Amino acid sequence: PKASNAAALVVEQRADILRSLVPTGTINPELWLASLMVELNMLSKPCSNVSIATAALNAAFLGLQFGKSLGHAFIIPSGQEATLVIGYKGFRHLAFETGFLKTLHAEVVCRGEEFNQWVDELGPHFRHVPAADRNPSRDDITHSYVVYTTRDGGSGTKIVPRSELNRSDKQRDVWKSDYASMCLKTAILKASK
Repeated sequence: PKASNAAALVVEQRADILRSLVPTGTINPELWLASLMVELNMLSKPCSNVSIATAALNAAFLGLQFGKSLGHAFIIPSGQEATLVIGYKGFRHLAFETGFLKTLHAEVVCRGEEFNQWVDELGPHFRHVPAADRNPSRDDITHSYVVYTTRDGGSGTKIVPRSELNRSDKQRDVWKSDYASMCLKTAILKASK
């Protein structure tokens, strides 16, 4: 991709240096650089070159690529600074890369879908039946949850009700443009604590 702003132009001019800083064996340096260029071309505000380089290299060291297609990582402007924000798919990727997780399933629950929670002598349980024609939107989401199993045989579930999702929603652009993904990320983050 061609540079369409000052930050992307700096990356374009320093491509060889940046490519050499990507750790060997983590991600393809060419694809990572292309994803970075696309991400920078979409920045809504100018950010300092140092903060962009820091966010970009942190993503590279973690083995995360930028952009919505993978959903691993994003560069979000905060004032004049660029901030690396790891998406829920990035957290999922990191959990699998460490070998800790065996399975992970995150989902949102929409208004009108079957969703029941209960506790019995075996512990907490829930049942969710997603609608076939669902289109999760901010107004329809009532919960998010994650179910996981670990390589050593452990398992866990975290259900996040709408009230907790609302407390996590900082009204940043990403919460406005991709609410369902942010709800999934919230469930994953809360399960990891």
